[in-house]
Amino acid sequence: MKSQILKKWWFWVIVVVFIAALANNNNSEKEKAEATPKQQPAATPAATEPPVNTAAQKEPAATATPAPADTKKETEKKETADTQFGNIGLTASQFKSAFNKASAEFKSDLKIGNLKVEDGAVQNTFSTKLTEYLYVNGSVNKSNGKLREVYILGSGDGTPKSGADLMVSFGLIVTATNPDLSADERGTVFKELGLIGDNVDIKKLDKSIVRKNIKYTIKYMDQIGFMFIASDPNEK
Repeated sequence: MKSQILKKWWFWVIVVVFIAALANNNNSEKEKAEATPKQQPAATPAATEPPVNTAAQKEPAATATPAPADTKKETEKKETADTQFGNIGLTASQFKSAFNKASAEFKSDLKIGNLKVEDGAVQNTFSTKLTEYLYVNGSVNKSNGKLREVYILGSGDGTPKSGADLMVSFGLIVTATNPDLSADERGTVFKELGLIGDNVDIKKLDKSIVRKNIKYTIKYMDQIGFMFIASDPNEK
């Protein structure tokens, strides 16, 4: 591969470390995995619906026509929900374009095809499959269509290809959400998240850092695998 990212020493260190860790983890849990029905990861669960603002409303002018009670409640509910969630500055469509552009630059075969945003009670969501083991999920603000967060969910099967796909997918999320970062700056994201170093224990990964107003979080969960999240660090 001629892509710049694949020539960086940190990329190959990550891939080697994670392929080894994933292989060991898969071998130790092989019997458990075979006995458990395969589950596909779901999209981000809908957020708990916030309470309707019950503050007293200003009395309308005598000549004004009062808004229907249901309409007022829906407006209040929407305004309350919008103030609780941040956004990362991209719509779902813009993110898809940025992700696929980064994938082409990296000479990767990880592409987002059909990306269908599903309507939710408070936040809209999407989930799309990259490989047999990797999914891209996200939540979308109803008011402006901007992504609240987007994340990779999944793992690998212990093969070099799945290990490389896993790490490249993390890099694509960073590049799509922070296109101004250099290759070296992307490398420091992985380093500070604890993905590079001696004696990396993937089962203990749970850390967040902020780069140019995007928060990146890495987590590992036994039943699901990895979550690599890009979100708004200023979200209340």
